[in-house]
Amino acid sequence: MKIKKIISITLLSAMMLSNFTFADGLYKESIPFTQENVEKNEVYENKNEDIYISNEAFGTRSVEPGDEAVQVVTTNLWTTGNTYEGTSKQSSTLSNLFTTSFTVAGYYLNSGLNIIKDVSYISLNLQWNEVALSSPGVIKVSHSYSYTSRLGQVYNAATRNWNTKVDIEKRYIYAHEYASFKSTDGLTRTGTYDKLDSPIATEAKAYYNDTNWIIDRTYAIHNSTSFPYVDAWTH
Repeated sequence: MKIKKIISITLLSAMMLSNFTFADGLYKESIPFTQENVEKNEVYENKNEDIYISNEAFGTRSVEPGDEAVQVVTTNLWTTGNTYEGTSKQSSTLSNLFTTSFTVAGYYLNSGLNIIKDVSYISLNLQWNEVALSSPGVIKVSHSYSYTSRLGQVYNAATRNWNTKVDIEKRYIYAHEYASFKSTDGLTRTGTYDKLDSPIATEAKAYYNDTNWIIDRTYAIHNSTSFPYVDAWTH
């Protein structure tokens, strides 16, 4: 077979994930961070032999792709809602934790001082003089993963579906801070701060950013009896 047309686009639409069923529910407690736990919990199930989307997902493009056209699309960001434990410290004197370094997934996140400030200022709306620095305290951090995939797809004009032949994943690591301490009004305060403005790190599987490689591999798989190429943490 001969590929008639190549299309390379970025698609940010929930329709990309309409055929996925994600892991049931949200884990309400932080999971110990091990690769085994990540592989066990960060999973979705694709109930179709191929991932596909309708032509309606491509916005205002009026010309339908020709049969066997190839495209590369980037899926919308998704997550399972699981978190994984990082550094956890407690002390009879909260200020003793200020110089402790807190890490998640092997990456430095913050000092204890800055975590207490994040939680007290942003989460609890406290002033610094309302934090009892000489009383006991606890600081914990965790991280979560969000994912995107780049998909190499071939168009089937008969069914008007894009069939996925290549699926390569990238993950974004986000941090979550927790603190428990006494305030000067005699109350125990607990709070969390989700650092979601930007990931603390990103990790991508091989060839994620190589559009030409994805196109070539999609073409090769389509013209053979090979199974789709998948390189991902979640499936």
